[in-house]
Amino acid sequence: MLRTIKTRQSRQLFTLALPLMVQALLASSMSFVDALMVGQLGEQVIAALGNAIQLILFCHILLAAIEGGGAVLLAQYHGSGQNRKLGSLLSSLCLVGVVCGLLIAILFINAGEWLASILTLEMWQAPQHGLAVAPLTGNYLSIIGWSMPFVVVGAILSCAFQSTGDTRTPVKISIAFNLLNIIGNWLLIFGAAIPAVSEPLFTPMGYIGAAISTAVTGSGASIVILWLAAGKKRPWHGQLHRPSFAALGKVFHIGLPMSVDGFFWQSARVFYTVVMNAIGAKAFAVYVIVRTLKALLMLPMEGLNSASQILIGQILGKGKFQRAKIASKHSIQLVLLVTTLPVAAILIGADLFLQLYEIAPDTAENARICIYILAISLYATAINSVVPAILTSGGDTYSSMNITLACFLLVGAPSAWLLGITFEYGLIGAFIGISLEEVAKAVVFIWRLNQQRWLRQLA
Repeated sequence: MLRTIKTRQSRQLFTLALPLMVQALLASSMSFVDALMVGQLGEQVIAALGNAIQLILFCHILLAAIEGGGAVLLAQYHGSGQNRKLGSLLSSLCLVGVVCGLLIAILFINAGEWLASILTLEMWQAPQHGLAVAPLTGNYLSIIGWSMPFVVVGAILSCAFQSTGDTRTPVKISIAFNLLNIIGNWLLIFGAAIPAVSEPLFTPMGYIGAAISTAVTGSGASIVILWLAAGKKRPWHGQLHRPSFAALGKVFHIGLPMSVDGFFWQSARVFYTVVMNAIGAKAFAVYVIVRTLKALLMLPMEGLNSASQILIGQILGKGKFQRAKIASKHSIQLVLLVTTLPVAAILIGADLFLQLYEIAPDTAENARICIYILAISLYATAINSVVPAILTSGGDTYSSMNITLACFLLVGAPSAWLLGITFEYGLIGAFIGISLEEVAKAVVFIWRLNQQRWLRQLA
């Protein structure tokens, strides 16, 4: 009987996870294609785009209270067949999403360069070699800002599709608009030229072209998913015009710790960004390159993590706690198994990946060392991704927040600062410190999961 349950859960996990993996790959590829194409413009522009993406991700993490908390509650409502509550909650989430998207847009358009100057330390000191990064970052954000209201609502609707078991529709939309984004990047960044092969057909726009293409295609994808969400076949059909702000209290009860956890996590990344910028522009360029690679390698795991949260949330919604416990162990086994693929890819393809960037030989050598360090720590990173998803599915979100903060303050921040700056090991030392935080979190998360309190905190 137990083996039958595990086999059925494996099929359910992969059925949910495969489209989510593809969607995550396509969503990340928008940033990756921008970074790769802009990477042909030099280390300074790579650093500028990296700072912009950091600020964009920071804002998305702060929205976890409505996106993550809403996804958990939507999955539980769907599992228990409460479509009326599901629809009312979704309409409320979309209204809040519009407001949050407008606030982010105003911030990026009016204060993007100021925010970037904090990350690059240019607010307090002159940039290295007289080349300022913050103005480039501000220009990029001022364009991306116009798309944020659409992107935020689109993200909420994608969560709703996934939480109710439809993981394929967002993938189809992502495929179409990511292809458009690639074409748009080629046309606008290079003026329809093939670098080092052909001349541009019109004046290239550089990294500004990447911002325009990303903003237009991101908005377009969100508009399409909004149109599909109004279809009659959706479980929330007929209820979207009846928002229930009382349900938002439950969402924030679940999601606020997730948002705070995300704030801590992104604050850690901001701290590491400052450390790398303090070491030098080349160091931060390497950090951006390696972080881009890590985001791609994590995509298969992210699909399984989202699928685990959806499946376990639906199982808990039906009151089948022992089956949820089995599913949690199975999810961890699967994500560790899947992690073997990106680890092998790192070890085999590091040099090939670095050849995609127009960087100096010493920068490439430092990036290669950091990539190998990344390979060692990737299993810990996988655990740190899937276990919080399991804890969150049962409403145990405060533990993730506390673990993230404690490991950053006690392990990551002091290690990165001491090794990178105090002891002057530079980029390599700082990156080792960042990896030590991942290992420490993995140990604590496994301990917390084994306590099984998440099974008794159903939202």
